[in-house]
Amino acid sequence: MMAAHGTLILDLAGGTTVGAVTAILARRLGQPSILGYLVAGLIVGPYIQIPLFADPSRMSALAELGVVLVMFAIGLAFRIRRLVDILPVSGLTAIVQIAALSWAGYSVGSALGWSSAASVSLGATLAISSTMVVSAVFRTRPVDPDIRSHVFGVLVVQDVVAIVLIAVVTALAAGETLGVQSVLRLVGNLSAVVVGMLVFGLVLLPPLVRFTIRRFDSEVLVVLIVGAAFGFAPIADL
Repeated sequence: MMAAHGTLILDLAGGTTVGAVTAILARRLGQPSILGYLVAGLIVGPYIQIPLFADPSRMSALAELGVVLVMFAIGLAFRIRRLVDILPVSGLTAIVQIAALSWAGYSVGSALGWSSAASVSLGATLAISSTMVVSAVFRTRPVDPDIRSHVFGVLVVQDVVAIVLIAVVTALAAGETLGVQSVLRLVGNLSAVVVGMLVFGLVLLPPLVRFTIRRFDSEVLVVLIVGAAFGFAPIADL
């Protein structure tokens, strides 16, 4: 057990140290720090012959934690009313963008002689932007708040569509056929989970947060909020 803990600490030490160095270099070159983090991942990963290596399974688990926290932070920047206001424009933009890039990726794959499953996978890959990359760029290069809101509105729609695309691509990669009913069932389940979480969050969480603010210090509030963020993740996974 101690050896496993020691190895995890070495992974953290190596990854964060290399990440700090590459992020500083990226910023000195006028680039977003996330570019440095991507380079750090290549350096400590198993695919480049550099005498640094982090265990992929352990780092994958840590990456899941990071994704939860980043998406939670993005959610904090949204007000539901504001999201509803911008959704018609952002939603239409996202639909046009996803459709256009999916078609472009599929067309390129078909022109290269790829199978239908491979072409669909390429189109799905091109159609979805990285919310984490965009948020990191916006942190280092602030933009107009209205533009920021609309961009994140597009990204929210993309994240929802990405869940469906991942299911479709996974099924195709496994050689399965995915009918319209299966996709509609997936979309229905996704919608039910999102609505259920919104209702739970709007009804139960605000009173609990107010109670915590009145009775306890900020440390307890942070633990409560982070616990809620991680609590919703396994519920969605189930």
